[in-house]
Amino acid sequence: MADKYFSLVLHSHIPYVLAHGSWPHGMDWLFEAAAESYLPLLNAFNRLAEEGIPAGVNIGFTPVLADQLKSDSFR
Repeated sequence: MADKYFSLVLHSHIPYVLAHGSWPHGMDWLFEAAAESYLPLLNAFNRLAEEGIPAGVNIGFTPVLADQLKSDSFR
């Protein structure tokens, strides 16, 4: 049986939305990205690990997004 591998390359960016109100372009946008993109990806990688499939990931976060994700108001 052939070895199984999975690799994902993802570039992510969201404009600066902290303290810009809520839906559709405020902080809700950042919360939605985390809940509907980043957490499902993390769950998928955990499932692959449970199945013994090595999973490589390369996620590029723009400085604007990284700053928002590390902010106290996002946490």
